[in-house]
Amino acid sequence: VPAALQKLQTRFQLVVLSNGDPDMLETAKDYHKIPFDRIISVSEANSFKPHVDTYTRAASLVGLRMDQVLFVANHAFDVIGAKAAGMATAFINRRERPFERTPHQPDITVRPCRSSLTCSSDGDATRLSRRPVSTSSWLQTASRHPTEIGRAHV
Repeated sequence: VPAALQKLQTRFQLVVLSNGDPDMLETAKDYHKIPFDRIISVSEANSFKPHVDTYTRAASLVGLRMDQVLFVANHAFDVIGAKAAGMATAFINRRERPFERTPHQPDITVRPCRSSLTCSSDGDATRLSRRPVSTSSWLQTASRHPTEIGRAHV
């Protein structure tokens, strides 16, 4: 995962939005050792996920419009909140459960990888490729080059 995130980071911002408090998120850096571009706590966003204001505030904090963000999560409530706020979403279906019945369906669903060579997804990846974003585990990502069109392959 760190190598894949590093590759994505050459073209996209990698931003974490967490319901965790700032102290916990700061301590986590010592363990995950991934140099995210930004880590946003809900205390900075001023509301807890999945409230719509959390996602809109996070996008504002990194200087992006909602349509410039692809929010990736492995919790349905998080995907629903981000989608309701106007972000494109990707759902990492680690537990291989059906997605909840809601009008806020993810744009893409990624199934667990059985090996480093086999991953699959449902959704319109072609349509999403026109967005200046890419996917990575539980991260908001947005292009470092807003005029760039294309997908990052990991």
